[in-house]
Amino acid sequence: MKTIITIFFCLQILSSAALAGKKRMTTDEWLVLRHSQIEAYTDISKVPLAKLVCSPSKNKSGYYEYSPSRNGLIKFKDGTWVIITSHSMHKEDGIGDISLIKTSEGKYYTNMGHNCSSLMMRSKVHITSLKGFLSSVCVGDKADVLLPWKEYKK
Repeated sequence: MKTIITIFFCLQILSSAALAGKKRMTTDEWLVLRHSQIEAYTDISKVPLAKLVCSPSKNKSGYYEYSPSRNGLIKFKDGTWVIITSHSMHKEDGIGDISLIKTSEGKYYTNMGHNCSSLMMRSKVHITSLKGFLSSVCVGDKADVLLPWKEYKK
C-alpha cells in the first residue's frame, strides 16, 4: 500500500513539474481552437460519427436523459445535424467543462454543462431534430442546475 501511495505522489510531482512554466489554455482559447477545427470540416462525411444515447424512460423530474457517445457528428431523423466537441478536466486545467457545437445551419453554440465522461443533457421530449437538440438543457456541476445552449460568435 505504501508503494502505491508513493508512486501516486511521485506522479503528481512529475505532472506538476512537467506543467511548470507552461501557460495554461483559457476557455476562450479552447473555443477559438475548437471553432477553427470544426470550421475546417468542409465535408461532413469526413467527421467521425457520434450517437446521442437516450435513457429508455423519463427521470423523476420528467426529463429524458441524453449523452453524446463521443465527439463527432450527430445526425437527426429530419436530416439536420450537429458536430460536437467537449472538454472536461474537472476544472483542473483552468478550462473546466465546456462543449461547442456547429449546426447544419452553420451556427455555433456553447454549453458549460458537466461532461465527466460525456455531456449530460436533458429534454422533455425525444430529440429527433436540431431544434429539439437546441431546446435541450445540460446538467451543470450541481445536478439541479440546468444550462441552455448559447449561441457562440467568434
